[in-house]
Amino acid sequence: MAFRNQRSLNGNPICATDVTPVSMFYRRLLLVVSLLIAALPSSSHAQHAILDGREYAHYIAQFNGLDTSQTATLIPNAKAWQWTLANVPVLSCPDKDLEETYYFRWWTFRKYIRRTPDGWMHFLAALVGAP
Repeated sequence: MAFRNQRSLNGNPICATDVTPVSMFYRRLLLVVSLLIAALPSSSHAQHAILDGREYAHYIAQFNGLDTSQTATLIPNAKAWQWTLANVPVLSCPDKDLEETYYFRWWTFRKYIRRTPDGWMHFLAALVGAP
């Protein structure tokens, strides 16, 4: 047994019957409370826990400014930022080139969304025969 040669704080030998259901309850309660406290964000991190999508609007404005195509799309450039805020997960990355590429891919993706009799579909998916 694991308790064979161990002694309690008062010097008495520990045996398996020393662990009562009540003491196990308090041990588990202490563990759960400790884990919950550890999981709480510190005050310095709490204010940065949620990203503000508005900080990335400059990417969409840049892409809209560079777009010279006159093709009509379901979601025009004028509404690209509203669509992005509503549909794209916000990404913050130390590598700004990667971050710009991420938003460019989403900006481009929305240009190929089409309405079908079954609902919305990405145009490229329709080309490969997706249902």
